[in-house]
Amino acid sequence: MPGGRTLEERLDTYRARPRPVDRRSFDHVHLRGLRRRIQDQLNAAVLTFELDRVILEIEVEATDRWLANLVEFDAYCARREHRI
Repeated sequence: MPGGRTLEERLDTYRARPRPVDRRSFDHVHLRGLRRRIQDQLNAAVLTFELDRVILEIEVEATDRWLANLVEFDAYCARREHRI
């Protein structure tokens, strides 16, 4: 094949070229199709995580209060038992 391109030269056009990826390059892209679905799923996952975290904080705070009340009640019962 004199004057023709080699197989390597023809395949070279299909090889990925490393480019620096900047997060800002995604800010101006219209979100549609797969990218839009992925973004929606990520947003839903973040909301679920935040809700679970808030619920956990409420449960931990309630457990702390319950334990404090239990300790106070136990102390009250001990004082009452000694008076009888």
